Amino acid sequence: LESIRFHNFEHPLRALNLMTPAEKYLGTLRPETVERLRRKELKRTTRAVQKDGRIYFQRQKYPVGRELAGKRVKIDLDNDNNSLLILYKNAVIGKHYIRR
Repeated sequence: LESIRFHNFEHPLRALNLMTPAEKYLGTLRPETVERLRRKELKRTTRAVQKDGRIYFQRQKYPVGRELAGKRVKIDLDNDNNSLLILYKNAVIGKHYIRR
């Protein structure tokens, strides 16, 4: 998931609020990546790892919440709101807008 940036939310429900334009601008996802997600060619679970005091998804340089180090998170596509959801134990912990 090359061009995804994840946002950390203190509270899962905060992810459901509308993001500011600046936050929207931070997230970019290439259209072909979206298509691969839709066709489930990309793995929908990935592991977050802790390194240098920051949290990364394996082989990806996007920090996520510290509490997610080493935990399995699920990435799901929310077609209605045109966004990508990051779930942990079925709670939305991050949201990412897809720019068309």
